[in-house]
Amino acid sequence: MIIVVEPQMQGEKHVIVNAGILEILQITFTDDIMHLYADELHSKRLLEKPYLSKQNLVLNSYKYKPKEDKKTNLALKFFRQARLSCKMFRQAKKHEAKLIVFTSCFPFIALFVNFLASLYKQKIIICHHGDLGVLLLDKNKLVTKIFRYFIKKMMVNRNLKFNISLIYGKSIKDKLLATIPSISGNSFIVIDHPYEYSGNNLFNKAKREILTLSNIGTATLIKNSESLFKLAQILRAHISNNELKLTQIGSVATELQPFINEFVDVLKRDGSFIPNAVFEESLAKSDYFIYFFKTGGYYELCPSGTFFDAIKYLKPIIAIKNSYLEYYFDKLGNIGYLCESIDDMAELIRSIIVGEKKQEYFEQLENLKKAQNQLSNENISKDFKRQLLCKQS
Repeated sequence: MIIVVEPQMQGEKHVIVNAGILEILQITFTDDIMHLYADELHSKRLLEKPYLSKQNLVLNSYKYKPKEDKKTNLALKFFRQARLSCKMFRQAKKHEAKLIVFTSCFPFIALFVNFLASLYKQKIIICHHGDLGVLLLDKNKLVTKIFRYFIKKMMVNRNLKFNISLIYGKSIKDKLLATIPSISGNSFIVIDHPYEYSGNNLFNKAKREILTLSNIGTATLIKNSESLFKLAQILRAHISNNELKLTQIGSVATELQPFINEFVDVLKRDGSFIPNAVFEESLAKSDYFIYFFKTGGYYELCPSGTFFDAIKYLKPIIAIKNSYLEYYFDKLGNIGYLCESIDDMAELIRSIIVGEKKQEYFEQLENLKKAQNQLSNENISKDFKRQLLCKQS
């Protein structure tokens, strides 16, 4: 028996990565029943994934109370997750579960879960996603400082006999060890971020009259998305001459409203939901996906789902260089361009406009196709199983 618990995410959030983790576990533990504990809607969305076997998957869904959903109500979140964690360990002991996998974990709860693992002598895996990125956030808010404290304390004080941390990407592990040198470097399972690459019906345009670059997902300061509007200012002559189009496919956070200008086509200025058909139509019209993650910023310790969208939809990348992207460019080959600055990016885009990169574009498309296979959940599961066996031996 394997217990899989999602104590935080509700509805659509993290459905793709959690479905990927479930598939990897099903491939690894073919003879074991999976007991999934998750939000009711989240569970429903997971069950819709055709690649997940329903034969050995048992759902134990629950609903959150409205007052527990408030972002400011940290105490209720803590106690809700603490109760759920206690229940998981009691169930594991009762049914002699091989493993409990937490697909995410609130920083305060991670320490508590570590204590319970020692108390019950139960093997656990905690999957780390956006929580580690807080270590690099350039914010001095009290909540951020508290989060950072608990994340560091949790990483340093893990019981390595029972508690395994799962990290999505070698570059994230390397950055984490550089940020907290006192952590044991042998205490992780490191795999690529699971994603969905099937069901992609988008096609690149046969004829490109206007070069179209798209920033996808919600535009925020953490993603350095204001740089999109700065880039548009630099290239405004090409945009005005209909040689270039910059699009923001996704909402724009309130904090970025002062940066918006007429040179960027924002799909949804009001922040409302983008219908999937409209979203995919906009993606299909894109030639490149564009990213502005900072060096030394949040996304050097947090995997980006939008990066894997570039692989899924076969869109070469133009991005500001950071360690996370460098790792994947080294691993996957020529899948686009990494730039040192916005000015370098602008110069590159000018060269693409005049047709200097046509042959490279087709090479990049081929490498993205290969990347879909290289980063498939089936291949990731082989890496996961090998590392897990090493930890258990």
